[in-house]
Amino acid sequence: MAREKIGRRLFLVLLFIITFFDLNRLGIMPASKIGPPIPIFPQLQIDLLRAESPALVEDAVRETGKMLLEYLVPDESSEPWEINFLLQDLFSDAEPEVIFSFALPPERGMLVVLQKKNDHYFLASYRTDLLPVTKLEKLPLESDFPVFITREDHQEHLGAFCETTVLTLWKWHDNRLREVFTENIYWEINWLNTWENAQASPAKWFKLNQSLQVTCGKNGEKTRLLVEGSQEYAEAPAKQTTALPAPYEFKTIRTRQVQQEYFWSEDWQHFILRTGRYLPAGAHEPQEVAVLKDLATHLDHLATSDAPETTLEPESNVPQSELKPEREPELDLGPQLEPRKSSNPETTNNSSHDNIYSSDNKMGILPERKTAGYLVMDQQGRIFTILKDELQ
Repeated sequence: MAREKIGRRLFLVLLFIITFFDLNRLGIMPASKIGPPIPIFPQLQIDLLRAESPALVEDAVRETGKMLLEYLVPDESSEPWEINFLLQDLFSDAEPEVIFSFALPPERGMLVVLQKKNDHYFLASYRTDLLPVTKLEKLPLESDFPVFITREDHQEHLGAFCETTVLTLWKWHDNRLREVFTENIYWEINWLNTWENAQASPAKWFKLNQSLQVTCGKNGEKTRLLVEGSQEYAEAPAKQTTALPAPYEFKTIRTRQVQQEYFWSEDWQHFILRTGRYLPAGAHEPQEVAVLKDLATHLDHLATSDAPETTLEPESNVPQSELKPEREPELDLGPQLEPRKSSNPETTNNSSHDNIYSSDNKMGILPERKTAGYLVMDQQGRIFTILKDELQ
């Protein structure tokens, strides 16, 4: 066993040496303006990810992941990152791309896409601003839909006590990796009322909890997502301020069932609820927008006095029974309002709009008591919120 392991290591080292001399001979050794050379991988090394031997696959994942970490996060490359990979055709070319996910709990996660050119794989795009990515898989549909799924998990016990599971669907579009749907499938926030008002008496713990399920399927030619589940708002006496009360001590203030149906839009390259028209301030003509989220279903809206306790039904006119779920992946996301910054190689030409939802609230910030409205996207890809009566 030890001799076999040493042999695999020597084989991988030989691959790296061959690649180095091959790239130098061809004069295509990549280099960034600052920092180390951009990593390139020989096709033979990536082919090992398809090997029948789990040991060979494990070695290839470890060595490839190590090179990526040393380039992207050299100061953290020796940390115990959890690494997964997925083969997925994102660019509609001859060979599938290779997607690597990285997780370093409690709060570090990354996503990397490698693309094949000639006989080597190059770094096409990456994201280093994610929460720990604990799941990476294809969208469970029979058709060849170029979308993949990540799941991010996070627990925060500094400040507000927060636990979040974020589900995100990704697609390559306009030369960048874009989030085309995101949802907090599990989300719990606990906070003291004295954090909002130091004079509040008696002191109380408040809790917001959300548990959702996302199912996907086809309705005719349309790909659809059904999001449904429950939300709860509860309180408990604050016997101490450094630890949460026991679950049985919380008394429910308000609960509701949530159900929303999204469909894939080729025009918007996004999963949307519907389209509408919006008149911006100072404009003479309304513009078309895509509705990405109904903020009345946002978890922290349940903490407002006007939040309904009834089921929030989908805005779609398509009967629920026509959505044919083929799989029920467990998915959760964090609060979503502002664009997240992205990190990419200089050659990928990504904009700040490829990640539309902020992760700020995932870190345990207090609920913002949002006014009911919509999260929308205009035809320039800008994401913003509007009030309900502003949507035509």
